Amino acid sequence: MFNSGIGDMTMASADVKSLQNLHAPVIYLVGGPTDIATDNAKLDYQRISHVPVIFANHKTAGHSGTFEQPFGGSFSKLAIKWLDWQLKDKQTNATLFLQGKTADFVNWDIKAKQF
Repeated sequence: MFNSGIGDMTMASADVKSLQNLHAPVIYLVGGPTDIATDNAKLDYQRISHVPVIFANHKTAGHSGTFEQPFGGSFSKLAIKWLDWQLKDKQTNATLFLQGKTADFVNWDIKAKQF
């Protein structure tokens, strides 16, 4: 989920009850306090208790993330790490998400649960 979250809203027929329909690991990538979606993503992360979930927060990116930077900036780099781990079983990427080892991802806070 890029710069998104349900929180207490209803969008396109989705609401907080829709979170129960999740059936695979989920990642939320948000852009810090100036990202309008951060609070909703935080609520979703707190509420999801039946599938693995990651909350990745770039402290300064805002709602547009880093997508205006070349090659999408650190948002796209983090997404590729996630996809390589989840879809290609690249286990070396797991420590980034499960242990918050963000040395290569300045300004990011990452937390995980249910893994």
